Amino acid sequence: MAVIGYIRRHSAIAVILVGISLVAFLVGPNLIDWAKNALGYSSGPGSKREVGIINGQSFSLAEFEGLTMKNVELTKLNQQKPELTANEIFDIKNQTWTQRVNEVILQEEYDKLGITISTNEMIDLLRGNDPHRLIRQYFVNENGMYDPKLVVQYMQNIDQIPPQDRAQWENFKEFIHSDRLNGKYRALMAKGYYFPSALAEMEYKNSSDIMGFRYVGLHYGDIADSLVPESTDRQYKEFYEKIKHQYVEVNTRDIEYVVFNILPSEKDLMEIEEETLNIFDEWVKSNDPAEYVNNIPGNRYDSSWVAKGELPIMIDSIMFAGDLGTFIEPYREGSSWYMACLMEKDVRPDSASAEHVLIAYQGAFRGDPEITRTREEAEQLADSIYNVLRRDASKLTEVAIAMSNDGSVVNNSGNIGWFLDGQMVHNFNDATINGKVGDVVLVETVFGFHIIHITGLTDAEERVRIAQIEMPIEYSSETYDIYYAQARRFAGENDTREKFDQAVIDEGLEKREARYIRDMQRDLPGLENTRQIIRWVFWDEREEGDVSPLFDIGGKILVVVYTKGSEAGIAPFETLKDRIATRVQNERKAEYYAEKINELGTDDIYVIAQAFNVKVDTNENMTFATRNLPGYGTEHDVIGSIFAMSEGQNSGILNGAGGVFVIEVDKVFRAPAMDNYAAIMRQKKMNFDSFLNNNMPYKAIENNADLKDYRRYFY
Repeated sequence: MAVIGYIRRHSAIAVILVGISLVAFLVGPNLIDWAKNALGYSSGPGSKREVGIINGQSFSLAEFEGLTMKNVELTKLNQQKPELTANEIFDIKNQTWTQRVNEVILQEEYDKLGITISTNEMIDLLRGNDPHRLIRQYFVNENGMYDPKLVVQYMQNIDQIPPQDRAQWENFKEFIHSDRLNGKYRALMAKGYYFPSALAEMEYKNSSDIMGFRYVGLHYGDIADSLVPESTDRQYKEFYEKIKHQYVEVNTRDIEYVVFNILPSEKDLMEIEEETLNIFDEWVKSNDPAEYVNNIPGNRYDSSWVAKGELPIMIDSIMFAGDLGTFIEPYREGSSWYMACLMEKDVRPDSASAEHVLIAYQGAFRGDPEITRTREEAEQLADSIYNVLRRDASKLTEVAIAMSNDGSVVNNSGNIGWFLDGQMVHNFNDATINGKVGDVVLVETVFGFHIIHITGLTDAEERVRIAQIEMPIEYSSETYDIYYAQARRFAGENDTREKFDQAVIDEGLEKREARYIRDMQRDLPGLENTRQIIRWVFWDEREEGDVSPLFDIGGKILVVVYTKGSEAGIAPFETLKDRIATRVQNERKAEYYAEKINELGTDDIYVIAQAFNVKVDTNENMTFATRNLPGYGTEHDVIGSIFAMSEGQNSGILNGAGGVFVIEVDKVFRAPAMDNYAAIMRQKKMNFDSFLNNNMPYKAIENNADLKDYRRYFY
């Protein structure tokens, strides 16, 4: 049968992956250590089994993994996801590192300042008259008002709730504790800030005093480099010493690489098309189209109801006009073949809202292990509650808080809100979607018995269920071997940067580059699954010019050469020399302009303008807060010089960032003093509060912290 052949063709990869997983599980760290040694990854601080050192405090690998797993489980719980993607887990690992850095450096600040939270204060935060904002948000009664009795009730019954909910409560308390500490710290900084009226007056004058002037500007770009002497190495170094503080760099790497894209061969395409047609023939003849879909690797029957316009354009109209059992023959779109079958039609809402009470029993799916009632006892209890709520549905919130076994009742008091058709477990979903607003219904699911009050339904419209099979157009193992051999030959023959560059030219390959790569960057720009490349280029023994082994990132094989790296700190002279070349050369051009202007024997701006064939510009409303001169860009030094001048004064030659200037001041307007500067002082206070809210003080503390980050050795 076609389906059996398809399964067999894909099963080899699965067996290999399962085998690797089993070996890794059985052999454990020894296998990992062997692999690191075999790949040349045996040295470096990572061998100390610590992820980093934060102000002298070790952050061990075991501790890091424990906190990461805790954060992963919390994320799955909060997002209601059974599993997380590799990218999501990577991000959580980085968040775990940031979390620990935050804890350590802020706790040091708290200790210096004596900031603590007493036991009584913590009790007040949880169940006092003025509790933390999250307590007020989640513990509300049927009138939507905070009710401290609900907190007390919850805490008294903490041992009766499921373990995952208890863990969530503990994290809830940790957050409240941390948030209050941080709140005190922020309050200290906020109260310690004061903007003096003298500075407010200066701020007022900076934006209100006005200078009017005429000027002639001579652009550096108007002089050919050949007209001025080349800067000497000494001049470069002198300039570097003046500006090096502007070039504080982070740890980065630059690479170049070639990509061998693995594409299906003509033989692969023909075999996949033939296989697709065979599977379609079998599907049409099958007794259960939905079950047949489930037997095709990578496919699963999706029983969701969809409205017109939500299906692919190739099948949308046919499905809504066709009879049940209509099949769509295979069609190719993108990198896959598709086929479809119309399973059901109905007129139904696409969403519902409801509130419910769950009565679980011993052995129910995801049930609290401490529940001892039998299924029969649960059914009797649910039936009793159903009879009460059928007569008065307004009591559901009260009953849910007191009796529901749904862990989310702590947060929603039984009200699950709106959900899409198909989002809930089958029986629950059908009972609500097929019911009427105001109905109270009793259904059983794998979780137990639900007493449901339907509170809302969207308008019904025609919807369909379809079964669909996707057949990816993939390369065969034979094709993969051909591309792998090509890439292996290229990497083996070109093991230096010089050979790499020449081979790219000789073989007509496309060379790409990635610049300023950070050590904890997840992927290279535009490419997925490339974390392994980033770890390779940041390894301790890596040297510029090294050529990598092959990197298989799924459908692509990369060969990489490490071209350039920079270490954290002030960029060295050799690194900056090319980057500052234009600025250094502009100094020579400024000297050239000065010499030519001095030869004129005058500082008259009109004479200078005529000599250089430029015009005299006018600016009548310049304030000190202005940053730019029109046509020249940012000119802080020149503007500062202007505001030090008097009316009628000529500036002489001023060297700016974009050119040389000679200025004559025509007007000086000094703004009259204000009665008070309270408005400016308030604005500055608001700016500082925004500074606090954006965590800028924390970032300053972090920049001064002693952090040794070894994460790249582990993931």
